Amino acid sequence: MVSTHGGGFMWILWLVITVAIVFLIIGLSKQARANRLGAKEILDRRFANGEIDEAEYNRRKALLEKTERTG
Repeated sequence: MVSTHGGGFMWILWLVITVAIVFLIIGLSKQARANRLGAKEILDRRFANGEIDEAEYNRRKALLEKTERTG
């Protein structure tokens, strides 16, 4: 008898689609959260995560403060 659901390996396709959708939803939620953060919070987080050093942090922080005062 022939299966009407695509055969024995069709579950792999559905698994891949489900995993892809989950990763897409997670990625979009992270992006939305990052968009809600202000520039200072993003800078603080990058410094805390070790993505930038103290000199770069201070340079960018001063630039942000200058932009906020003038802008």
